[in-house]
Amino acid sequence: IKTLAKAFLEKKDDKNALIWLRLAAKLAPKDCEVSVIFGQALVAADSMDPAIIQLTRAKECMPENPSIYLSLGDAYFKIGVKPLAISNYQKASELAPKNRDIQLKVARSLSSNKQYNEAIDAYIKAEKIDSTYPDPYLEHGRILVLAKFYKQAIPPLGKFVKLSPKHLEGSVLYTKALYGYDLFAEASSAAKTSLQLDSNNVDIWRIRAF
Repeated sequence: IKTLAKAFLEKKDDKNALIWLRLAAKLAPKDCEVSVIFGQALVAADSMDPAIIQLTRAKECMPENPSIYLSLGDAYFKIGVKPLAISNYQKASELAPKNRDIQLKVARSLSSNKQYNEAIDAYIKAEKIDSTYPDPYLEHGRILVLAKFYKQAIPPLGKFVKLSPKHLEGSVLYTKALYGYDLFAEASSAAKTSLQLDSNNVDIWRIRAF
């Protein structure tokens, strides 16, 4: 039954997978692997309460499995219980410290909970895990620009625009950071690039005119 459920999951047939996983869970309620797979499938199906029950059960017998904490974090985040989402993401990251995607979820959950200082630390960790992955640089820089910490925003956004030169938001944020820190010549040059991506951006035209 478990093998059949996995086969349906591999085919992205979540409906039939859940049918067989429910049966597997009834027949083998102490099977940890079933609880993990069932819980993760329930998260994907937006059935959070039963997912949390299954994943909590799995955590008790597989406490060193980072994917369980990751899925619990996803479940709690989706229902808006951000402190529990954060703690589960952090535990997953502790168990898998070189996983950039888990670390990014730590950062995003902290940012969503308005714990910006902690989020910045988490973004920096994600950047160190994989320096070629652009997303942490953008999100890190966005927080700093919104807080008007322009000087601190320049390095992550500068890195981002090198990795993703055609990304409009990143280009605009980088331009604003340079301008906000009174680097007017650099801001004018960055504004030119931004306008090539969006010629109707009024804020960038103002910087360019300056």
